[in-house]
Amino acid sequence: MGPSGTATSVPAAVDGAPVSDQHGLTMANDTVRPSLADPIAPAIGAPALRALRDVGIATYAQLTEWSVDELIRLHAVGPTALGILEEQLSERDASFAPPNSA
Repeated sequence: MGPSGTATSVPAAVDGAPVSDQHGLTMANDTVRPSLADPIAPAIGAPALRALRDVGIATYAQLTEWSVDELIRLHAVGPTALGILEEQLSERDASFAPPNSA
């Protein structure tokens, strides 16, 4: 029900075509695709999130510029956080940068 007590409805897609809600936001099949522009989710834990932000990594796009070898050297970024980040990158069809060959 809406604020005035009236029933509200969500527009349905016709033949899979995206529709807009009452705020003009496009909806397509009730799914939101994760984006590389998204800020990194706090699921990795506050210390790891702070460590990433301290070196300028705030989005998944920025994260793809770093290798696992580089990230593991950051204080508070361990195997658990890296596993979560790897899964989140995979959801965005992305991955960490390849290891540096020095």
